[in-house]
Amino acid sequence: MLVLVALSAAVGLFLQIPAVRAWILKTFPSYHLWQFLYMGEISRFALAERLISCAVLTALWFWLRKAGEELEQSTELLLKAYLCGLCLYLLLMQNSYYASRYAAVFKVLECVLAVRLLMKERKTAKAAAVFFFGLTLFMGLKNMNAMIREGFYDSAQVNLLNFPYVSVFQQDRINDYTAYEEKYPGILESQMEDQELWLLEDGTE
Repeated sequence: MLVLVALSAAVGLFLQIPAVRAWILKTFPSYHLWQFLYMGEISRFALAERLISCAVLTALWFWLRKAGEELEQSTELLLKAYLCGLCLYLLLMQNSYYASRYAAVFKVLECVLAVRLLMKERKTAKAAAVFFFGLTLFMGLKNMNAMIREGFYDSAQVNLLNFPYVSVFQQDRINDYTAYEEKYPGILESQMEDQELWLLEDGTE
């Protein structure tokens, strides 16, 4: 599985070469491929988070095995499935939009696997538990901040620390903090154009 992870990383890095992307698109002309290869970029932060998490879990698994800890077969199966998810992410890392969504389901396996391995009463497991708690807290704050930016709140100098937390019960205040209504027509037009191109390629129009 680790060999497959390395090969997936190599293919993912290979797709970073402009000449390779151009050759793929010339050989297999497709709107879907064009969107994947050119309408996104690699998220180094997300990639680092996944690789570090994988390294910690894999190292913990090897450590427990070396220490003579008896691991259930289902735990080993979870590890293999989790590594398959990492392979998928690495293959698609050229476009973080696709990579994060297709590999999202495997994050659930990461959580289950972490709990299985961290249940062992050893200092290494406790240290790993502290690491994952800190990582979860950090990524949670990072994702909340990203959602605020994507909601156009950053145009009003709103961030994670001073977010007003306007709810559906205060809808008259929503436009005080976001330019969503101004940007909505442009967003809709872009989405409609994207859908039309997909339909044309799929032959449904």
